[in-house]
Amino acid sequence: MRLSPNSDSRRLAILQRLDPHHAWADCDEKRHCTLCERTFSGREVRIRWFSAKRALLRCPTPECAAGPEFWVHPGNPLLSEEAWADWDRLIERAELAASA
Repeated sequence: MRLSPNSDSRRLAILQRLDPHHAWADCDEKRHCTLCERTFSGREVRIRWFSAKRALLRCPTPECAAGPEFWVHPGNPLLSEEAWADWDRLIERAELAASA
């Protein structure tokens, strides 16, 4: 059975495959972009295709090019363990990039 290119199942599979920073349980989950400060759902994420097998996820804000590495779980970071885990990964990545 082939999935429609716009089906929720296909979109969820793409989010799960292309976002190594977050576990997406469904397309209604929310993320917050730390660059443009927009909160959005998995349904709104832009998928930029380069070929049949190569794509990138981007923030839905038109002028924002942020990918999953700049997204966190919405909410107060002081109260959300998921948000703290996201920030820890971002800081670790930035430190690794700076030392390279």
